[in-house]
Amino acid sequence: MIRRMLHLLLVHWRWGWLTLTLCCAGPAMAEPVAPPQVLTEAWVLSADSESPPSISDPRWRRVALPHIWRPEDLPAGGGWYRLVLPRGPQVAQGRAMYVQQAHLNAAVYLNGVFIGDNGRMRAPVSYSWNYPVFLPLADKLWRRDGRPDELWVHLRTGGGFGMLSRVQVGAAETLRPTFEIRRFWQAEFHGGLALLLVSLAALSLSIWLMRRHEQQYLWFGLGCLAWSFISWFTFANDPWIGGLTLQWLAQSGALWWTVCLTCYIHRRTQTARPRLERGLWILATAFMCTSWLMPPLQRIHVFSASHVMGLALLVYIVVHTARAWRASGQREHLTLSVVMAVVALASIHDVVITAPTEWLSIGLVSELSRHRFYLTPFGAPFASLFLATHLARRFARSLSQVERLNADLEQRVARAREALLASYESSRAMERDQAAAQERERIYRDLHDDLGAKLLGLVIQARRQQHLEQVDLAQSALQDLRDVVSRSGQGALPLADLLADLRAETAQRLDAAQLSLAWPPCMAPDAEQASVTPQGALQLGRIVREAISNVIRHAQAQAVRVQVSIREGQLALRIEDDGVGLPEQARQGRGMSNLRQRAQTLQGEARWLAAQPRGCCFELVVPLRVLSELR
Repeated sequence: MIRRMLHLLLVHWRWGWLTLTLCCAGPAMAEPVAPPQVLTEAWVLSADSESPPSISDPRWRRVALPHIWRPEDLPAGGGWYRLVLPRGPQVAQGRAMYVQQAHLNAAVYLNGVFIGDNGRMRAPVSYSWNYPVFLPLADKLWRRDGRPDELWVHLRTGGGFGMLSRVQVGAAETLRPTFEIRRFWQAEFHGGLALLLVSLAALSLSIWLMRRHEQQYLWFGLGCLAWSFISWFTFANDPWIGGLTLQWLAQSGALWWTVCLTCYIHRRTQTARPRLERGLWILATAFMCTSWLMPPLQRIHVFSASHVMGLALLVYIVVHTARAWRASGQREHLTLSVVMAVVALASIHDVVITAPTEWLSIGLVSELSRHRFYLTPFGAPFASLFLATHLARRFARSLSQVERLNADLEQRVARAREALLASYESSRAMERDQAAAQERERIYRDLHDDLGAKLLGLVIQARRQQHLEQVDLAQSALQDLRDVVSRSGQGALPLADLLADLRAETAQRLDAAQLSLAWPPCMAPDAEQASVTPQGALQLGRIVREAISNVIRHAQAQAVRVQVSIREGQLALRIEDDGVGLPEQARQGRGMSNLRQRAQTLQGEARWLAAQPRGCCFELVVPLRVLSELR
């Protein structure tokens, strides 16, 4: 059975596209073909004989098609229809007959010759009630002696119902697409829905077995499983469990689907109504047992009553979800109400066209049966798919929430562990800091007393000998030594303090080199708030120191102007002199390369420009963020 469902889904999928093609462009694309003849009248005889009865039998009576069997005729188990084919437009060849529905099964004869059937006519009878009939009519069987052609239909009834829709006779090329489309959407498509519903039921019930407190998965899975019997009954014309048994399961499954759906909606809207649910379980069980114990011809009355109960439950669900939406304002509840309203309308349509003739007039039922097509077998599964998407979305949200909680718990555990380790390391850290500070102080004293003294001696000696470049070089080296020793042990310092130190150092160096300095203060508010790490201070100090050294050694200048500005998170430093300018060959020097590398360390940019009216201008632009984060 499963292999057949998969085969039909793969082979007949094209008829879904053909439906759209015919509906949208059929009249414009089709070539002119004689329309089929529609037979609306027939003679019927309720006697399930294997051979055609005599025409002279007085039990023949004239009926209109579609014809719904009366309750008093159903015990015969079937009968014969005799249709006279009127003379119409002649079709050269390829004639066929098409019947929209023949409940339960039908065999067809043309002029007394058997031409085919829709399944087995004897026990076990094929349940082809939902399959249309299409049979080619061989040209050699048509009469050519002037007598009218007759089409005989042997109908098998069952399950308390019997019906033959209107018969169409015409060109096979005209009738076959209609037959194929209706067979796919009316019967074969539901085989795929049955597999889908069983898969959803298995998945939902599996989740429920792992999470027993989430009962909405239980009721959704049971509801999908209940409706899968309806899809199977709609599709299977040769069920292995017997047609009557499958019909009983399908009709009971329709009621159980609404009961399970009600229980699911209660849990979805967080509504507790145990008494109502227990009452529904009892009624559904009573309907199921009563229909099983009753004779097959009488079951249809119980089935019809159960359909009315199921329709009432759908109306209740529509009202309940609408109230839940008004109370909570959740769009999800409004969507559920709309979907259930559509399913309820489809159920009303199906209840009316399947109602017993005692409840409605035979004329009304016959008229509805002209375009007989069941809508609920489509609406309910797609409503289940809609609910499945909501369940999947809710499951995904719950899973994401659990993952977030787990991640938060892991972070808390990690923070607690870090705090515990920090508490153990705090004393050791203090000891290490004290030891580092003492060792740094010792190194500073040693360097200051030894190397610092030597550098200071070089400064004094160079001044006596009027070697200004050596004076500046020794002072720069001494300042670098002091920066390395002192700043490495400090934390972040304000940018304004660093600029003040650099200004004082630069003024001292330029004064020793007999150069004037103009360094206006930086008026930007960000300068008071920004901070610089020790490494950033070292790099920035070395850049300024090297740039000033270049001016002293090479510029032959008389005055230097330094300007610092902050804009858009960038520190801009501009050192301008009135010297000889920048020689062309100096662009490749090592000093300039060092300045560019230090600027790149700060993720900034260094460049040299010509000053006006003469001299050289050095510009440095670095992000404040790097100065405050560099390690």
